[in-house]
Amino acid sequence: MKRSLMALMFACVVLVLGLAWAGGLTGELVQPSPLCRDSDGDDFFYHGKVLAQSGSQQRKIYSDYCGTSGVEAGQLVEYLCAPDQSARKYLFDCPYGCYAGRCQEIPASEIGKNLR
Repeated sequence: MKRSLMALMFACVVLVLGLAWAGGLTGELVQPSPLCRDSDGDDFFYHGKVLAQSGSQQRKIYSDYCGTSGVEAGQLVEYLCAPDQSARKYLFDCPYGCYAGRCQEIPASEIGKNLR
């Protein structure tokens, strides 16, 4: 009886080790994915998106945009990851205007002038 119990325990250990090896377990610490990811960091010249937890615990995508009314009018509304891993929006006054969710790098009046 004692011998069969030892054999069973040995077989379980071998089985667990075999499954761990076959599954690619390396013993390395796996870092959890961040709760908030920002595709553009705080680059105002790139239209970015933030993927973050919303209040309902579901992941939500927040996209940068150019404000059209109220306090946002004429400004870039830039989403960033806050220290608590939520998405927060910040207003930024683009020196050459806002277009398609990003700041223009040159004045609109200069676009296309050197294409001749």
